[in-house]
Amino acid sequence: MGNDPAELKLLIFDLDREYQKLLGSQLQALGFDHVSGVSNLDDALNAFRYHRINVVVVEFYPPFIRHLRNRKQSSNPKIPIVVLSVVNSKDEIIEARDLGVNE
Repeated sequence: MGNDPAELKLLIFDLDREYQKLLGSQLQALGFDHVSGVSNLDDALNAFRYHRINVVVVEFYPPFIRHLRNRKQSSNPKIPIVVLSVVNSKDEIIEARDLGVNE
């Protein structure tokens, strides 16, 4: 898998389905051909488990991030995780960093 965005499989996890669709459309316009979205933890875990996801874009949701980084639970604990959040509190930023978020 190279750096071609068309080859990457992205998973968007956001509780707001409308925002999820908007973000997915924007990413596809940028050349990401394989973008899927989920809005609950069970669907997110199933998508991650049954598809070869390369990058996760997630609203700040610690339970899902912890699961992805847990070596015993995750098939790819080093998967890149990008967090999008309207909250910019210092505590949330520190928690995201401590959970192993990439961006």
